[in-house]
Formats: sequence, structure tokens, C-alpha cells
Amino acid sequence: MPVVQPYRERNSDLVHTKLQRITIRNPSFASPVDKRKQLQAFPPNFIHSLDATHMILSALECEKRGLTFAAVHDSFWTHAADVDTMNEVLRDSFITMHSEDIIGRLHAEFEIRYQGCMYMTAVKAGSRVGKKIAEWRTKFSSNSTRRNKVQEVRVKELLLERRRLKLLASQQAEERTEGEAMVTPGSIFEQSEGEADLALDEALEDVTIGSASSARTNKLQANMKLEVGDEDNIGSGATALDDELGILGPHFDDDVNVGSVESEECDADIKRKATKARKTMKKKVWLWRPISFPPAPKKGDFDVSRIKESPYFFS
Repeated sequence: MPVVQPYRERNSDLVHTKLQRITIRNPSFASPVDKRKQLQAFPPNFIHSLDATHMILSALECEKRGLTFAAVHDSFWTHAADVDTMNEVLRDSFITMHSEDIIGRLHAEFEIRYQGCMYMTAVKAGSRVGKKIAEWRTKFSSNSTRRNKVQEVRVKELLLERRRLKLLASQQAEERTEGEAMVTPGSIFEQSEGEADLALDEALEDVTIGSASSARTNKLQANMKLEVGDEDNIGSGATALDDELGILGPHFDDDVNVGSVESEECDADIKRKATKARKTMKKKVWLWRPISFPPAPKKGDFDVSRIKESPYFFS
């Protein structure tokens, strides 16, 4: 079954009132991909797609045999008299599906689907490859106009890198030679073997597959500190958690203007994030690279047909 992950970062505007802040989102606005959600959601979504595939294969075979079939996720039903037959169908469908090299097929699909696609990555500005790219870019972008200079340079570099890769993949020896002679940030990265100098994306800084987000971890730790029935602890714990996560709630005070306090805190938070973003940009040098995938692990040698004789599998 196909897997679609429409996870994007939602751009929103904050409207300040006397009592609260209201978040307004524009669903029609083009939003960038949410890298964190894409990374963490792919493994479970892929497994769910395999479950769905197994369910459909089983349903089709049950229909051929005249069995009544119903299912929710990976739970299957039929009439009591047909359970043994459905058990056989479920096992056969599972064996048929997992006898193939599923990961190898996924890898091949990615290679074909994303062939020729480019993405922006970054290297550390102080690294050898970062300094070389910065030096090359100073000369390359000298003729660019001041207005929209960054966007203009990025587009030019993208077109240049695409041309280089196209020439390198040509069947004509002359064109391949021309491509090998071209100098781009991508070629500098390849010649310098810059993989070790790649800069980690902040959006994925504390994320690994299967790990909980820092906000969720903090919340769980705060909950563990609470004692059952202790109302004072619950109140203080929630306030501490809000402060730790940066949640600005409407804390009422007789002598304080809530709207002005929240506005000041929000503005200060925005300024801190903007300052951090500017400092981060100075520490990195961006470049275009073609999307590539590491080799897929080889299919294991386990004989999946053994589950046919298992007294526990789908029983």
C-alpha cells in the first residue's frame, strides 16, 4: 500500500487579546516539510502499510474461497466454521508477501522516484570544504544584484549543479569531460570528501527514530514527580512544566496587565529565536546535492514459510 506523509510545518500568526493569544493558520499557504515528523513517522507508517497489504491479500483470497471476511487493522473475523480455513489464508498471504525482498523493492522505488532530485544541505563554515565553497561563491556571486541576492545565487547554483550532473551522466565523452571540468559547490564537496564536515540540521538535532520529543519527555518526567491526590503538587507541577516548555498561559494577577506581559514575553522569544537563527546561518555554508540513498540491507535468510506450521502464528 502506498504511504503518504503530508507532514508540513504550519506557519501561523499570533493575535494578542487582553486575556489570551489566538493562533491563526492559513491552510492554503505553502509550508515547508516538517523534517522531524517525516523522520519519526516513516517507520510506523511503513509497517502499517505492510499490515494493510497483508489484510487486502487475505481479503481477496477469502473472497475467492467464499469466506465472509471482516477486519480492523490486524484483527480478522469470519464465521466460526471457517476459522481454520481463514487461518490458512492468513498464513499463506503473509508468506507470499514476506518471501519477497520488501526493503530492496522500497530502495529501488526510491532510487527511481527521486532520481535527479536535489536538496539543500550544509557544511560547517570553518571546515576546509566550507572555506573552499565560500571562496568560490564570493567570485561566482560577484555579478549578482543586491536585491534578492541570496535567492538569485541559490537558483543559479542549482541550475549549474544540474547541468554538471547531466553532463557527467552523458553518453558523449566530450560532455562528460566538460562536466568533470566544471567547478561547483557540489564538485568541491565531492573532491574534498566533505561528508565528515556536514552540519547537523537543528530540526533533527535531538531526534532519533523511535525517540520521544524533548517536550513529551519533560512532561513525562514532570508527571512522575506528582503524587496521587496531591492538589498542590499538581498545580505547581503544571506551572513548572509550562515554564520549562515555554508555554505562555494566561496567568492572572490583579496588578498586572496580562496582554502587555504576554506581548513582551512573546516578542522577547521571537527575538531570541531570530538571533539564534542568524548565528546558526553564519556557522554553516549551504550547497545543493543530489538525493542519494545508502545501500539497503540484504534480505535475511530466515525461512518465512516455517510459520505455516507454527501453532501460535495467526491462531
